[in-house]
Amino acid sequence: MRMHAPEQNLCRCPWEDCGHTYTTVVTLQSHILSFHEEWRPFMCEHTGCGKTFVMKQSLSRHAVVCDPDKKKIKVRPSSEKGSLASTLSGYSPPKRTQGLAVPGPETGS
Repeated sequence: MRMHAPEQNLCRCPWEDCGHTYTTVVTLQSHILSFHEEWRPFMCEHTGCGKTFVMKQSLSRHAVVCDPDKKKIKVRPSSEKGSLASTLSGYSPPKRTQGLAVPGPETGS
């Protein structure tokens, strides 16, 4: 909601001739440390890389580039849900019976 508010409280970079603005203090601090003070304490230790980062999370995200074995594979379970329109309208399709006879009204003899 803060990002879509008509009056946003922006954090402006105090460095002369910069002018960058951010919506949070954390991103402003990251900008200052990275671009103006060039303080990057987290370094990739993979042989031949040596890239540095301001945040540990950025280094972790980068690690996949240097070491594909660190890649986290996210397996999404298959869902039998319908479309978004069906979900929003409340419609749920009848459950499928794979090759089984669906019991119906019994016929009397």
